[in-house]
Amino acid sequence: CIYGKAGVPFKNVTYVMENFPFSTFESMLEDIDSYLKVDGVLAIHNSNYNFMDTYLADKYEPISDKKCPDHFVPRIDRINKKFISVENQLMDCLYRKVASSIDQVAITSSNNDYSVASDEIENEKELLANKKQIQLSHGTAMNRYPEQYSFLKELVGQQQEQAETDKKVLSFGCSTGEEPLTLAQQYFGEDPSVKIFGVDVADFAISESLKKSQQAPEGKITILDGREVSPKVHGPYDAVLGNSIFCIYGKAG
Repeated sequence: CIYGKAGVPFKNVTYVMENFPFSTFESMLEDIDSYLKVDGVLAIHNSNYNFMDTYLADKYEPISDKKCPDHFVPRIDRINKKFISVENQLMDCLYRKVASSIDQVAITSSNNDYSVASDEIENEKELLANKKQIQLSHGTAMNRYPEQYSFLKELVGQQQEQAETDKKVLSFGCSTGEEPLTLAQQYFGEDPSVKIFGVDVADFAISESLKKSQQAPEGKITILDGREVSPKVHGPYDAVLGNSIFCIYGKAG
């Protein structure tokens, strides 16, 4: 998503769609999907686009009895080129991966203006690969999404009852480390079999995350520099959190 300055949403939907197109959103999700094991949980909080509109949604199902509040980033109606406010709404934020592949995928649109050509998708992937960092803000907080984290603890706990190996949770775009530390201390602190991983690509964020990881028991949190190593090295994961990462905060808003 693209959001505005000082908590004020950006109003120009055309600017958002040009600078963070839907095809880029899908390209980012392709990477995240590749980290997650089947029956794993994908968490997405605050995004300009609806995950269930992507072709990857065919591999997932919403965990519909666990909806989250506080989605302050507006959604985009791509057909009508306008924002849709989602404030004060309970919305899907957790999705279970039910398939490892899609046999046949067709990307279509009810409006030819929004048809996505395959070469356009490849161009967006190349731009994304070169840029790496989409969300430029490091703004975050401890226990930022308590409802989501509580749901996640319950879901991972259910999986753990049937598992013989450690569980792995990835905070994708972990910023300065508050989310990994929150998970390690407040939600999975009493379960040594759950390991927390965080990845970012900004020097300051990685440095601060490494400092915060030392507040948890040794080996509980692993922080990765996404420019040097892919999260796949430690995967696949039982849950991947992509909260407020499909966003660009900045002066443009």
